[in-house]
Amino acid sequence: MRFFTIIQDSGAYDAGYNVGYMIGKILPFILLVVIGYFLYRYFNKKSKK
Repeated sequence: MRFFTIIQDSGAYDAGYNVGYMIGKILPFILLVVIGYFLYRYFNKKSKK
């Protein structure tokens, strides 16, 4: 049981958590930008026809 406590207290565990937190924090904004870009392209092509 002590072994699992040592693994969880390591720096790698904390770094992995921070990376996941940053991805979860930034990913919604990236998705919104991508959706906005495709909507812009769609309506821009539609208006040229």
